Amino acid sequence: MNLNDRFENNFRGGFDLTRYNEVLVKQPEIEQPDASTPYDEMFLGGRFNDVWQPFLSSINQIGIEELRRRTVELRHLLHETGITYNIYGDPQGLERIWKLDLFPLILSDSDWEIIEKGMKQRATLLNMILKDLYSDRELIKKGLIPPELIYSHDGFFRNAIFQFPTKISDLHIYAADMARGPDGRMWVIADRTQAPSGIGYALENRRLIARVLPEAAKALQISKLNEFVKHLSSSIASLSIKENPRIALLTPGPRNETYFEHAFLASLLGYPLVQGEDLTVRAGELWLKSLSGLEKVDIVLRRVDDSFCDPLELYEHSKLGVPGMLECIRRGNLSVANPIGVGILENPGLLAFLPTLSKALLNEELILPSAATWWCGGQRELEFVLTNIPRLIIKSIHQSKNGEVYFGQGLDKKSIEELKAKILSHPHLYVGQEQISFSTAPSFTVEHLEPRRTVLRAFGVKSGDSYSIMPGGLTRASSTRDTISVSNQVGGVGKDTWVIGKRAQENVKADDSQSVVYKGVSTIDKDIFSLSKRETLETTVLASRAGENLYWAGRYAERAESLATLLQHILTILNEENRNTRQTDSLAFQELLKTLTHLTCIYPGFVGEEAEIKLRNPESELLRITIGKGIEGSLPSTLEHFINASYAVRSYWSLETWKILNSIKTRWSGIDNFSRMNLRLVQIELQELLVSLLALKGLNGENMQREYDWVMLDSGRRIERALQNAMLLRYLFSDVHQIEVEESKMEAALTLQGSLVAYKRKFRSVLSLEIIFDLLIIDEKNPRSILFQISELVQHLKSLPFVNADSKFKDIDSLLLRLFTELRSINSKKLIETEFSNWRGSFWEFILSIEKNIRELSDALSRNYFTHTPLLQKQLTDINEAIIDFPTQMNELGSQ
Repeated sequence: MNLNDRFENNFRGGFDLTRYNEVLVKQPEIEQPDASTPYDEMFLGGRFNDVWQPFLSSINQIGIEELRRRTVELRHLLHETGITYNIYGDPQGLERIWKLDLFPLILSDSDWEIIEKGMKQRATLLNMILKDLYSDRELIKKGLIPPELIYSHDGFFRNAIFQFPTKISDLHIYAADMARGPDGRMWVIADRTQAPSGIGYALENRRLIARVLPEAAKALQISKLNEFVKHLSSSIASLSIKENPRIALLTPGPRNETYFEHAFLASLLGYPLVQGEDLTVRAGELWLKSLSGLEKVDIVLRRVDDSFCDPLELYEHSKLGVPGMLECIRRGNLSVANPIGVGILENPGLLAFLPTLSKALLNEELILPSAATWWCGGQRELEFVLTNIPRLIIKSIHQSKNGEVYFGQGLDKKSIEELKAKILSHPHLYVGQEQISFSTAPSFTVEHLEPRRTVLRAFGVKSGDSYSIMPGGLTRASSTRDTISVSNQVGGVGKDTWVIGKRAQENVKADDSQSVVYKGVSTIDKDIFSLSKRETLETTVLASRAGENLYWAGRYAERAESLATLLQHILTILNEENRNTRQTDSLAFQELLKTLTHLTCIYPGFVGEEAEIKLRNPESELLRITIGKGIEGSLPSTLEHFINASYAVRSYWSLETWKILNSIKTRWSGIDNFSRMNLRLVQIELQELLVSLLALKGLNGENMQREYDWVMLDSGRRIERALQNAMLLRYLFSDVHQIEVEESKMEAALTLQGSLVAYKRKFRSVLSLEIIFDLLIIDEKNPRSILFQISELVQHLKSLPFVNADSKFKDIDSLLLRLFTELRSINSKKLIETEFSNWRGSFWEFILSIEKNIRELSDALSRNYFTHTPLLQKQLTDINEAIIDFPTQMNELGSQ
């Protein structure tokens, strides 16, 4: 039995090969393929493509049921890893999980050789055009490019001219979207030059597919991607003449559609991930606002569109860029990849002129032809487009996300007439483009195998005088069999891209070297990170905004753990049988409920006008605090703040850490259905949450380098723990009750602080409030005591840089000294004394003072390390004062 028969027999009833063959096998054998019949990557002339047969053989051995199981596994991996592609306005929110097909796109080495040569040629040609347009513009003077096409395009910036032509103005990163037409040739449908996305997704696609289909991946000996990552890193570093340049990856922020990739690449390459607000320009140089002050930035790898990079000279309302960035570039103090102004190359009207430009500049025919394009600025082209709208795609030449695209075949007569009028009003702003019938490749839908239209995005980076091309890329497939569009914004699905052949076999040995997981994001050849000594320098720099988010991630994580622990304890008591058998137990329980209200600040709660009713029937209020969304102070709200702060610094988390973060987000984003939840189910969820939070704390404690990121994360934890402990003690023990109630409260406090076993083991006596105060407030050996948290903070703050020595001394040091003095001078006997027989006034005032100082300490940290503008102004003032006072200092020095 041949492979074709065996494949169909094994999957009869699983893969829908009958439907597949209707489209693919019965192609008419004519010299010019029917444009309505797409080329299929897996079938050629009614038989399986030779390059696919090893893969299909491996799939035969796996079996249909196992493939279904692995599809589920793949979805689970995508979800737990948190690989996202954000879609604006999507009901799933801004963190939509990336879609990935189990079946890759497989290309032969001969196919890839053409693509590789074509990519190098095309990137070189576009680089030459770029430099000419921003210098002498000889191509316009010679009539090779119409001036209207360039000067009317929103990607051409006249104020960017002075940065060209120099080494730093090269097109360093290039991508091309291409599709195979019915004739079997690859056609380029768009050039991507501004900030091409997809490299990170391509790397992750490879990692995940290799994990779920290891047999097939090994059998085919796929081209590896390691060398391309090395070329990417070295190409960016080459933009500076410095031996160890400081490189930053500029992102629009967590709400950007490809933010996952920004964080992924920043972690992979060892660059700080920054936003516009993290950077500032001083004296024509770009600086990073870090915990240690201003750090000079030499190179920016940008993922922000051209026009948003500099609000001073480009789009004035942009909050994503840095005022003055263009001036830094002009002075030669900053290199940007890709250079600002490169968006002009994404003008679809240029496609119509590339064949002529290739002959003029390279004396070569285009290896990868563009989809046939007619620029409406020419009279003959305009007439052709107006006559053939039903057969064409009509596009605006502008690259903005709101750029108009019209599929002629879907327009009625009225719409066609309206479009004609629009084109005629400004013909130079429109192009008509041939609608290529994209090739199809198999997609596994769990139910069956079916053809989906595919587009390949290939990537290249500048390497010397040429370009290095990734041996693979990001393939996108349509969401259904009948859908034409493959865009991720309309539900497109990612596919891994496998290039197999001689060169794939040659580089297998290189990939067999020992690999490492860097920051947990991917398994990459260890040599990637030994390109220079830059890594040590980069990892010691922490942007102020990143430090602030890490600090608050620590605070919210500790707050969530403290609140979940208290709720778990309360629900345990509530769910016990015969809870109201003793009045003393009931009073102690009510004190816990009141404390819960004070800690969450969700008033009136258990202390308002209806407190008596709620204290007797607390279930509804407890559910509101535990699972009520949109209520500030509730557990879901606290977790949301924690996740948001963590997501903003995603590049600092390991893969394992992110899995836990994502599982917390997934479980608690939907726990708000009162009709389905009861307190027992909530208690189970709380237990799962506590396990996750403790695992997260353990992972970070064991795996994070003891650098500034760890310091800020743990400082947030310490401050929040000290504050939560102080508030818990103040609200529980300021009021005095009967001895039995007091004992119940003391046991609850020890339980909530995880110190009950330690207390009983150490003291072996009846509960003593005086001893408990000593244990939970000033015992330096108890990791839950307030003094222990302050001691840890002292060690953390010693390691932080002196951004402003005077301010640090006056604010932070004095507050720490005040806290130590207060805690050391505690008189436990005096604190437990009562006033008016039912109120511990001294204790209330003492703990309140501790809380006030802790909050002031947090504010001082923000002023010194997170509040950017006042910090920078103070630095400049200090410099000016030092200059002014220099003669006085010298005189004083001389007198000594």
